[in-house]
Amino acid sequence: MMRNKCWVVKIGSALLTNNGVGIDKALIARWAEQIVELRAQKIDVILVSSGSIVEGMKRLGWSTKPNDVHKLQAAAAVGQMGLIQAYESLFAIHDVHTAQILLTRENLMPSVIFNDESNEAIAKDLLDLNFIPLLDYIEDKQFSYNEEHYPNAIILETELSPLLNLLNKN
Repeated sequence: MMRNKCWVVKIGSALLTNNGVGIDKALIARWAEQIVELRAQKIDVILVSSGSIVEGMKRLGWSTKPNDVHKLQAAAAVGQMGLIQAYESLFAIHDVHTAQILLTRENLMPSVIFNDESNEAIAKDLLDLNFIPLLDYIEDKQFSYNEEHYPNAIILETELSPLLNLLNKN
């Protein structure tokens, strides 16, 4: 089966949030519309999205970002629920659904992230089933939040995406 061109699009928190306070559904709706338009042009999209920590901080009532990795993980866990709900509901308007692929530090190694037996096969199957794969990774004690772009660098080494689009405010 001939595959469509595939882009991995990384959207940074600044482009998804309401001035850094929770997610902005109107912004996510615009991203959803643009991704649906890319799909209409026969370009598959795998989405790598930030925003879960910021949304979690809003839901937890925190005004400043904690330094403690466990608190950051808690904020990400709480916020991920809202982020995924927003993506699912806003893509569903276009009759497109989303599915989350979770990565850990162990499967962020170049030989593992997108090999035929695991994540690449999952992503390809989800694309074939008309789903937008949402790629996310789970932090652990050894994996600092300062390494947020590490997954993007690894994705560039795979055959699945010849083009990685990093969309950040800066």
